[in-house]
Amino acid sequence: ERERDFERALVHRMDLAQRSPSSETARLSLAGLLRKVGRAGDARKVAAPLARQADPSVDVLWELGEIALQLGDYEEARRRFRESRMNQPDGYRSVLASAGATALQGDQANSQTLFTAVESYGTGIALAGDARQAEQVIDQLNAVFDRLQRTNHLRARLAADSNDASAARHLAALSATPLVSPAEEPNDATAQSGTELYRRHCAVCHGDNG
Repeated sequence: ERERDFERALVHRMDLAQRSPSSETARLSLAGLLRKVGRAGDARKVAAPLARQADPSVDVLWELGEIALQLGDYEEARRRFRESRMNQPDGYRSVLASAGATALQGDQANSQTLFTAVESYGTGIALAGDARQAEQVIDQLNAVFDRLQRTNHLRARLAADSNDASAARHLAALSATPLVSPAEEPNDATAQSGTELYRRHCAVCHGDNG
């Protein structure tokens, strides 16, 4: 049933792209679905022309980065991600902060989309050998996950006992701190190779070679 749903969606999006060849939305929608069903080469053919336009959008650059990551073209993935919002001042931190805030509001679907975007960025730059930045991304991602876990634990305590003063105090203190820490220079002594970072933090989901 799931395969039939994908096939129907693919036919529909191909039709939209053919009827509106200049529509960025139609092309990206088709490219994204092709990538998700394992047809990254076809996805690249659909999305690549959009990048040749003057000042391509963030969405175009991001989709091409995801496609390159799936194809194992890690250098292009890093380049595309860097060209997108992730390379703007505090870019990935802004996305990560939005993901955490969205999760705290209970919107798990949208927060997961944002977390996945940050994870993809970290994976791409780790594979491309940018160990310093990859380490920062991974550390920040883990810190936000830890923050969410602690917040949910304290909320559960208060739900069970609204008079739990200790839980209320700790939750208030936690809520007063930033979700994502400010940018700082990585420590050369602790920076590791991009390959090792990928093996430790990314391979379990993405495989040994992405």
